[in-house]
Amino acid sequence: MLCEKCKKAEAVTHIRQNINGELTETHLCENCAAELTGSFENHYGKLFSDFGFGLDSMLGSIFGQDFLSENLLSKPEEKCKMCGSTLSAIRKSGNVGCSECYRTFRSELMPLIQRIHGKTVHSGKIPESAEGEISLKNKIAELEKELKKAVDEQNFEKAVEIRDEIASLKNSL
Repeated sequence: MLCEKCKKAEAVTHIRQNINGELTETHLCENCAAELTGSFENHYGKLFSDFGFGLDSMLGSIFGQDFLSENLLSKPEEKCKMCGSTLSAIRKSGNVGCSECYRTFRSELMPLIQRIHGKTVHSGKIPESAEGEISLKNKIAELEKELKKAVDEQNFEKAVEIRDEIASLKNSL
């Protein structure tokens, strides 16, 4: 998606605003987002400096000295331990580098996957060679949910039946 301001670079910052029930979204590239941040700091920083302190010193006094420079401006981008991919590279290419990337960037990727696919669990075709085992594991997972529900509802007779069925299925694996 291109930046809505410069219409040249890839949008990496997405701003949602809800004003009086009206939701608006703005998609900006890194430079345009930095300009917006700069104009915010200039406007509000000047406002606070009129009272005798700047935005940096105010945030520094709340969160510790040099808050902006240490935490916001110089924070290195996290990299995948296995392949070295960064979140910005994944956003730019649309491709995840390796399986470890899903663990490293889980909190950022899962909402995106949910929005694109509608769910975060694979439910596609199962290879014939693994169909029996996967079906059995799915059945066990369903029964374990039922078991937890039965225990929560204190329906212990049903829980014993489900427990025994799970044990039987696990023995057949």
